[in-house]
Amino acid sequence: MKKKLLFGVAGIATLLVALVALLPLFFDANSFRPQIQSALETGLNRKVELGNLSLKIFPLSVSVSNVKVAEANGWDPGPAFLVADEVLVKVDLRALLNKQVKVDSLEIVRPTIRLSSSADGKWNYQSLGQQSEGTGESNLSISELAVKDATLTVTRAGSAAQSLTAVNVKLHDFIPGKPAKIEASARLPGEGKQLVDLSGIVDKGFDGKFQLTDVSQAGFKGIGATGTVRAPATGAIHFSTNLTAVEPAFSGAIEGSVTPGEQMKASLQGKNLQMSRKEWKHPVKISALNMTLDQDTAFFQTFVVESGDFKANANLKVTDVAKAPAIEAEIDSSGTIAQMLAAASAFGMSVNGINANGKIALQANLKGLAAKPEALSYRASGTLNETEIIVTGLAKPVQLRHASFHATPKLIQFEVDTPELSLIPATQSQSGGSNKQGSNGSTTITQTLQGSARIGKLITSSLTFDNVVTQFSLNHGTLKMDPLEGNLCGGGISASVESDLRQDPVAVKVSTKVNAIDAVKLLGSTTGLKQILSGKLSADGGFQFSLNPNEPLAKSLSGNLKFELLDGRLNGLNLMNEFARIGRFLGFAMKDNSFTDFLKLAATMKIENGLATSDNIRLEFGGGSLGAAGTLNLLDEKMNMKLMTTLDKDVSKTAGGTQIGGFLSTVLANEKGELILPLLATGLLSKPHLVPDGERIAKMKLQSATGVMKSVKDIQNAAETVRGIFDQFRKKKEQ
Repeated sequence: MKKKLLFGVAGIATLLVALVALLPLFFDANSFRPQIQSALETGLNRKVELGNLSLKIFPLSVSVSNVKVAEANGWDPGPAFLVADEVLVKVDLRALLNKQVKVDSLEIVRPTIRLSSSADGKWNYQSLGQQSEGTGESNLSISELAVKDATLTVTRAGSAAQSLTAVNVKLHDFIPGKPAKIEASARLPGEGKQLVDLSGIVDKGFDGKFQLTDVSQAGFKGIGATGTVRAPATGAIHFSTNLTAVEPAFSGAIEGSVTPGEQMKASLQGKNLQMSRKEWKHPVKISALNMTLDQDTAFFQTFVVESGDFKANANLKVTDVAKAPAIEAEIDSSGTIAQMLAAASAFGMSVNGINANGKIALQANLKGLAAKPEALSYRASGTLNETEIIVTGLAKPVQLRHASFHATPKLIQFEVDTPELSLIPATQSQSGGSNKQGSNGSTTITQTLQGSARIGKLITSSLTFDNVVTQFSLNHGTLKMDPLEGNLCGGGISASVESDLRQDPVAVKVSTKVNAIDAVKLLGSTTGLKQILSGKLSADGGFQFSLNPNEPLAKSLSGNLKFELLDGRLNGLNLMNEFARIGRFLGFAMKDNSFTDFLKLAATMKIENGLATSDNIRLEFGGGSLGAAGTLNLLDEKMNMKLMTTLDKDVSKTAGGTQIGGFLSTVLANEKGELILPLLATGLLSKPHLVPDGERIAKMKLQSATGVMKSVKDIQNAAETVRGIFDQFRKKKEQ
């Protein structure tokens, strides 16, 4: 019996399934088009277009393809309010068997929906289902209205359209104009999940809760928020939320209200706002923030920004909020530079590449578009104390004991007091492979820096200047110091200097005058002539060179130089001994020392890549003088010169006069009884190889006695001319 009952139940179930499956054969869904279209147009109070209709069995529903719902009366009739690939109308089976349509629920699949607001705050969706505009009455009643995977375009009066994708909405017990429960979610454009969830009651507006999950907006990543919102059909929208973000880390509570309309008004209050990044030592905090928006202008009450020991009082105004926000701000701040940069970064200002430590007091006015913080115009002034600034191309940071400054986007003017400034260029290892682009995080300064400086020590790769006072400018990596006054190697210096810090190695151009500096220290630091020449050096010249830490400065030295070296010594060589040897002076006793003291060494030189050329070198020593012309390599001391030595009358007598062994062979005499030695000098300056200049001697012997004496006088006159020039130069120095 039981088996027969089971078979019976199974047979009935099979029959019912078969009947339901055969429904599409008995009913043409398109035959219901007039009823469905009329019901929708009456219920929605909108014109409706329907595509093909078909009956679906599971779940039992009518599928409508290519559905369009027109825009409300009084709105732009161009684009449709809603366009959907498919609308599923779930219907009552018994009504359907009687060829009637009774809608139980609607499911709208992949629609594009256009929401718009007018200048007076009304929305185009508010008239949905109303029999006449504003009555709130409707013939449409649906237990559940679902929208799946919609694209929602929202356009507010006076604002650009915004789009949301993956919008899902469920309305329970939907009767237009009546309260209904809503659940909605959407995906915002951008990285991350970008999810927005809403839940609450829709009743000519919205009252409920919202949640943001992993949203990236306005430079923040991983934004999360929970809060409440109350948005009536008209009037102010009130909201309250607790916000967090992952990068940069952010937290705080915000509440406020917004009144939509042609002249939108709003107020906002923030509490315990805090932002931090990994590279910041301390977070940036604002304990209280109050803003009001009126007629498209936002006013912020004076608020305090704090980060570690940095504190700033700020006034802020934002104009043209809806279209192109522009800010006007006044800031009065003090604290450490690092924390000031953190605070600036928190407000969207670009501080990339700036690397500095120390204390700062700053007053600033800023103005410009909020969307382009790097292009803000500003005027700022302040002071720096005990500050360290890393500058592209330099091995050591710039140390400032004190500085005052005035800054604009194009120019920063400084008055600087620093104990030490090193211009030694950075090596490739220090600059991460290149010191041209600031790849070590160094400052890339776009403004021109100029001003005055007092520098205790100015250090280069080869020289150290003391007590420097200068006017300087730094423009796109080119450093100029003009004039530069100070001390060098125990004497005074006046110069103008130009260095291109972007080149590798750094190129330097110098125009200088020096007075009574220590020749041993100078030549030892800049050339290969170490400990060869000593004395007090005065010079005037212009030249250029490269600051390559791996090469001597003299290798790249080029320019023109006039110099005078007084009361000096030539080490490694006794000239009188050499003259006596070459001239075979019979009455001269050789000295046992290996140096030559001189009264003056003067010359005008042209230098190219360390090779000095001159035709008017003049050396005055006890007992005579020497004129020379030729070349001297400042790197390795190698020389190739022609010398004309004149011994005064007393020395000539001591040496034997015209009775010396080398007379007319290696030595000549003039009408004053002075001996003349034409010589060739080769080898090293410290160890020269001196030999008679046979060609010159032969030419002089072929001349008449008068001619010989004229030739000698010409040489002497040339030497006297050189001497006169340097005497005048020395007098100017003494003045």
